[in-house]
Amino acid sequence: MDTIKTTARQLNILLIDNDKDIVHGIEEYIKTHELKEKQGVNVEQVSNAKEALKKISEKEFNLIVLEIILPLVNGYYLLEAFKTLAPTMPVVVYSRLKGAEDLAKLSTYKVQNIFLKQLTRFDELIEAIVNQKDDPRNLDELVLELKNKLKVITNLENQVRSKITQCPKCHLVISPNSHFCNNCGQKIAKLTAPVPAKEQPVKEQSNPGEATAAPTNAKKEVKPAEVSKQAAQKEPEKPATEKPAANKASEPKENRPTRSAKNTTKALSQ
Repeated sequence: MDTIKTTARQLNILLIDNDKDIVHGIEEYIKTHELKEKQGVNVEQVSNAKEALKKISEKEFNLIVLEIILPLVNGYYLLEAFKTLAPTMPVVVYSRLKGAEDLAKLSTYKVQNIFLKQLTRFDELIEAIVNQKDDPRNLDELVLELKNKLKVITNLENQVRSKITQCPKCHLVISPNSHFCNNCGQKIAKLTAPVPAKEQPVKEQSNPGEATAAPTNAKKEVKPAEVSKQAAQKEPEKPATEKPAANKASEPKENRPTRSAKNTTKALSQ
């Protein structure tokens, strides 16, 4: 277990954290184990950066326990301020950070140690502070170690979350296969993945090189040369021996037919 190096027997600790459960747990642990009477441990708590700066200006502390996630102004602002206001004061980060970027950023500041709330209970933190063992940590190695541990925790949380269903109304944990909450009767919506549309099967051709037959009602494309040829075939041909009828008015008199003698006599008698 990592320990914290302090500079005096009287441990005046400034706890900068707005997590009421953590603050109450630390106070109860110190009171129950009589650390104030036996070890001289005295903890004062503030919940934001403004109160922290005011406390540091009014009183001297041996150690600062800092939560990075704070309301209004985060803990990085305080780390920058501590460079001027308290450059020699040890700072221990006790935070609920989850990103590897935040851990890498912490390694650029002058902090004595880093504890994550997901990995270290508050009683373990107090024990590390009270024991006062000289065990300094290399921040680069510590950040790498915490990154690996956070990765494992994140994977486990994702696995547990995928197997647990919680009622959105009363927040009761129910069976993943339940459709209604047994406590309040709330209907549980199930997330289903979209079913992909079935593709139509493609019939294989017996002869790959053979083109697909065109439908019977499809119009056949006719070229201009074929149109003229078909028109010529449809036009009826005239017989070679037939001659056009000649105009009787244009025929010579010798070729005109003569009237019979009876018709001639009848015409004269009239």
